[in-house]
Amino acid sequence: MNYIKGIIWLILSLIIGSTNDAIMKYLGTASITPWQITFFRYLSATICMVPLFLIKKNFKIKTNTPLLHITRGSILMLAMILWNYGLNLVPLSTATLLSFTVPIFVLTLAPFFLKERSSWQIWIATLSCF
Repeated sequence: MNYIKGIIWLILSLIIGSTNDAIMKYLGTASITPWQITFFRYLSATICMVPLFLIKKNFKIKTNTPLLHITRGSILMLAMILWNYGLNLVPLSTATLLSFTVPIFVLTLAPFFLKERSSWQIWIATLSCF
């Protein structure tokens, strides 16, 4: 049953992500800069999250690696800006196709950044699905 729930969540994620990309593409054609689109995307996410933080009593953000979190957030922001910029330059179908190459990059970079090795079966499955 959890397997079915996982598939449903992933399908919903794909639908929402595709809709989000289409909206960002539309906004980009409406002469809004990628910086502005990214800013308002993060602002709206923050506005949606604040009530959740206020509802939960004694909520504290704790981390032993604040610099790592700041670095990750900065890289994510840069990636989002570049994605928004790219959406304005290519058709949405091309951008979506290119986003499907992410697993190949993850498999390639995982040994260097995460010290994880991928089996040849994972590589074959990834490349055959692309």
